Amino acid sequence: MTRNRRSGTRTEWIAFTTVLLLTLTLVCYHQFSLFVLAPEESFEGATLLIKRIDNGEFLDSAKGMCERLQRDQVLICKTSLLANLARKRSLLQFPYSKLIHEMANRGLDFSDMMEHTHSQSEHGSRRSRDS
Repeated sequence: MTRNRRSGTRTEWIAFTTVLLLTLTLVCYHQFSLFVLAPEESFEGATLLIKRIDNGEFLDSAKGMCERLQRDQVLICKTSLLANLARKRSLLQFPYSKLIHEMANRGLDFSDMMEHTHSQSEHGSRRSRDS
């Protein structure tokens, strides 16, 4: 009889632990984000655990978020977003992760996109000067 009692206690413990872990996972998913800051000239990059931002996703980046919200003003959006994060939202900071950055941007390389946009604007200004 003691054997069944222990078995029941063990099963209850596993069920309780599973429910607790699932609940914590859901709460963390809805309340927090892993926000990736890509390395730039004077910054080595970082991965931040932050309080969830409106319209943010669980895995996100400044470039990705600004691209989704304000396609035409990515640089202005990125600057104000980074200032807000630095002051108010960062809970923990981890080293930069290229894998998480790629996942946050769904594999898109925004530096290539920005260079392409910049070269298109140069071509447009050349055409207007040639006319």
